Amino acid sequence: MRAGAALPALLAPLLASSTRVRSDGEADGAPQAALAAADGLVGEGRWPAALEVYQRVLTTADVTHPEAWVGAALCFRESSRSPETISALKAGINSSKDRSQKEYDRLERLVLAGRALRRPGAGHGSTAAGDDAESQDWLRQGDALRASNQLVLAAAAYRRSVAVAGPTGAQSDAWNRLGLSLMMMGSADEAKAALENAVCFRPFHADVWVNYATALKLVGTQESLAAALAAIETSLKLVSGFPRAMLVAGSVLQLLGQHDRAIRLYQAVLNEPAEATPPLTAQMRVEGWVNLGVLLRGKGPEFNEAALSCYRQALVVEPAAPAPN
Repeated sequence: MRAGAALPALLAPLLASSTRVRSDGEADGAPQAALAAADGLVGEGRWPAALEVYQRVLTTADVTHPEAWVGAALCFRESSRSPETISALKAGINSSKDRSQKEYDRLERLVLAGRALRRPGAGHGSTAAGDDAESQDWLRQGDALRASNQLVLAAAAYRRSVAVAGPTGAQSDAWNRLGLSLMMMGSADEAKAALENAVCFRPFHADVWVNYATALKLVGTQESLAAALAAIETSLKLVSGFPRAMLVAGSVLQLLGQHDRAIRLYQAVLNEPAEATPPLTAQMRVEGWVNLGVLLRGKGPEFNEAALSCYRQALVVEPAAPAPN
């Protein structure tokens, strides 16, 4: 069985929408006309009016129109309403008919299309394009500083990259790398906020959702752990059986005390071939085997041999791996 096949039984359902199903006599024309009207309002910068139209479509029509969810997300994002933005983006991913890379690429172009999007640090409603070339220069500086473990300076470079970027993928890259640096610094809440922004600008990249989930896991509250599972499930809609997402899901379930589910998930992903795509790093595999060993050992003496086997697997991957406590 593929590792991804076991996942739905282990994670909470995706966002449920309160919508009605279109009757047979109802045509697509009305929703499409409304979506076109909303797009026109977005082009004019009339975000509240556009949001009203998108929400009306989402509550009165067959909501297999991911454009409506994405449009609503853009309106929420313009008002810096990150939680609502993320919820709408999750629903847009889940309501995509094809759920194919072609479909996600099409929707991503809507998210990154500019369309009067506001730049961080600019006044509300500002439509300045930003300077992505300068943003990339700051990104490169941040990467070099992060590689040499100068995390405070790296974070400052990434923040500068965000400040000068246009509303494009460059901005998402800066938010994403800022979040990773902040996690390395132990600043979980700041990392969560940065990665929230990364998701808002590049929601069709599974790795960004997993980074966001990891930050939520580090925050460590029951609410944030539940949100981490939802973020992981969204990443798995984008990349089925994504090994890294499943490994993080196991660690979240472990923190929630759902040990049997965590064990099954660890076993599913760690028994995948090492060359599975996209692959786990050696560090991730070591962490997974050690965590699985700890969980098995906690089930009682009869699982000690199975736990030892996990620790041996960790040593095969990395002979210098530290012994578990």
